Amino acid sequence: MLLPVGRPCAEAFARPLGPLLRASAPSRTAPARAPRQAPWARLQAAPCARLLCLLVLWSAALGLGRSFLFTSSLVSRLMLGVFGLIFASLARQADGLMGVHGISPLRRTKFFGRPGRLAKICSLVALAGACLPCGRWGGGFAAVALLALSQVYRVFLKAEFLRFQWDTLAVEAGFWAALAALPPVIGAASASARICGALCMHSLQQLGFKLMWGSCLCKLMSGCPEWSSGRAMQHHHRTTCLPKPMARRLHLLSVRSLRISAIQGLMTLWVEGPLSLLALLGWPFGRAVCAVLWCGLMLGIAVSGNYGFFNILTCVIALALLDDTQLGQATATPLWQFGMMDVPLLTLTAGAWLLYTAATWAALFEICGAQAPSWCASAERWLKHRRLANRYGLFARMTTTRDEVVIRELHELPEELGEQAARDGLARKEGKKFWVELALPYKPGPLNRKPPSLWTHMPRLDWQLWFVSLAWARGQKPAWFRRFLKLLRDRQPEVVALVEHKAQHPVQSYVLRRAPERVRVTLEDYEYSNTSESGEWECGRWWCRRSSPNMPREDPWNIFERMLR
Repeated sequence: MLLPVGRPCAEAFARPLGPLLRASAPSRTAPARAPRQAPWARLQAAPCARLLCLLVLWSAALGLGRSFLFTSSLVSRLMLGVFGLIFASLARQADGLMGVHGISPLRRTKFFGRPGRLAKICSLVALAGACLPCGRWGGGFAAVALLALSQVYRVFLKAEFLRFQWDTLAVEAGFWAALAALPPVIGAASASARICGALCMHSLQQLGFKLMWGSCLCKLMSGCPEWSSGRAMQHHHRTTCLPKPMARRLHLLSVRSLRISAIQGLMTLWVEGPLSLLALLGWPFGRAVCAVLWCGLMLGIAVSGNYGFFNILTCVIALALLDDTQLGQATATPLWQFGMMDVPLLTLTAGAWLLYTAATWAALFEICGAQAPSWCASAERWLKHRRLANRYGLFARMTTTRDEVVIRELHELPEELGEQAARDGLARKEGKKFWVELALPYKPGPLNRKPPSLWTHMPRLDWQLWFVSLAWARGQKPAWFRRFLKLLRDRQPEVVALVEHKAQHPVQSYVLRRAPERVRVTLEDYEYSNTSESGEWECGRWWCRRSSPNMPREDPWNIFERMLR
C-alpha cells in the first residue's frame, strides 16, 4: 500500500504541504522542464547506509547510559501476551489449515499432535507467563516460555498460511524478548543486568526502525502511480484485505477531497521514514515521540482494516524505545560486582547484539540499494536461516481493484428456505435447484452484510483468498485452493469449520451439512455501495459487485468442476 517515484511526491518533500495539495497536473502550454531528481534518490546510496549504521552505533552508546530494566521486563511480559493472542487465534483454525486433514498439512503434524490442541496449550502457557511478577523466577520462566513458543511458531511457519511478514516479525521480536526477560534473574542492581537490558531493548529498536524504514523506502522506490498522484489512501481504504466498517467512511471522505488522501499518505511516509530517525538519535524525548508516532500509525491502520496481532506487536516493539525513567520507574546506581551468572549472560547478550547489529547493517545497505560488507551479509544469512533477521517492506504497491473469489454450490433446497435465500441475495434459482453462495466469516460476500471488526484474531483462510484473486487474475492457480475446494466439497469437518460462523444465514447452515452437486468459482469486482452508479452493478446496503474485468476468458476452475462431478 505505499509509494513510488513521481514528481508530485517529490514536491511533497521539497515544498510546504499547502502548495502540494493545491498542485495539479502541469499545464500543457507550460514550457518543458528538465526532469528533477527526487529528493529521496540520495537515500538509495551507500553513504546513506553508512550514516544509518553510524546512527545505530550512536544510539547504542547513548542507550547504555540509561536504564531499561523495567522496560525489558515489561516488554517480555507483553510479548508473552502477544504470543498468547497469536496461538489463541491459531487454535481456532489450525486443524483446518495445517492438520492431518487440513488444507496444507504440516509434515511434522503427527509429532506435534493436533495443531489446534498444541496452539491452545501454547496460548495458555503464554498468557500464564504474562501474568507472572517481575523477578528471578518470573524472568526465568518468561525467557524459557518465549524461546519454546518461538520454536513452535517456527514449525507452524512452514504452513502455507503463516508466511506473512508479521509472522516472521513475531519470531524475531520473541527472541529478543526472551533475552530481555533474563536480566532480573541476576539482580536488578547489577551493572551487567543494566547493560543486558539496554542491549536487548536496542536490538528491538533496530527491529522497529528496520520495519519502518524498509516500508518507507520500498514505497518510495516502487514506482506505484497511485502514490505519486496522492490517491493511494483512497485505494487503501477500498481494497484492504479484510475491511472494517470505518474503511468505507474513510474511503468516501478521501474520495470527496484529494487533499485528505494526500495528507494521509504523507503522514504515513513521514512517520515511517524521516521521523523514524528519532529512534536512532539517542535523544530520550525524540525516542518517546517516535514511539508515540509508531503507535499512532498502527492505530490508524487498525481502524480501517483487520490485521490481527500485527498492530499490537508493533506497539510492543515501539515500547522498547522508552527507558525506565520515561515509564515512571526510578533507577538506582548499579553495583559493579559480578556474580556467577553475570559473565555468561553478559557474554551471550553482547554476542547476540553484535551479530544482530551486523545483520541490521546488511539490511540497511540492501534497503538503500548498496552492497553490504561481506561480514555483515554473512551474519544476516546465518540469522535469517534461523528466522532471527529478516527484511521488511510492507505494502510497497497499491492495489486499485477489489476482486473477490466467490464460491457457489448447487443444492436442492426446501422451497421456503430457497425463497428466503433468494430474497437475501445468497441464492439463485436454476430450475428446481439453487446456486447458493458460501459466505466466509470475515471477507466481503453478502452485499447487505456489515464488515466485521477484529482486533486480535487473524483469519488466515480469509486473508489468503485475497491473494488467490490476485494470482487468478494473472492466470495462476494455487494448488492449496484446489485442495480447499475438494475438502470443502467432501465436507471435511476441520475445513467446514473455517467457513461456518455464528452469524451465518440459515441457508448456509443447511447446505454445509450436505455435499453439493456442483461447485462454481468466480472472480467478482467489489465496490462500496454508494460509489458505483452503473447499471451493471448488483448493489446492497454495503457492497456493489459485478463480474470482474480480470476474470479469465477460459475459467481455470472448469477443469476442477468436472473433477467434482
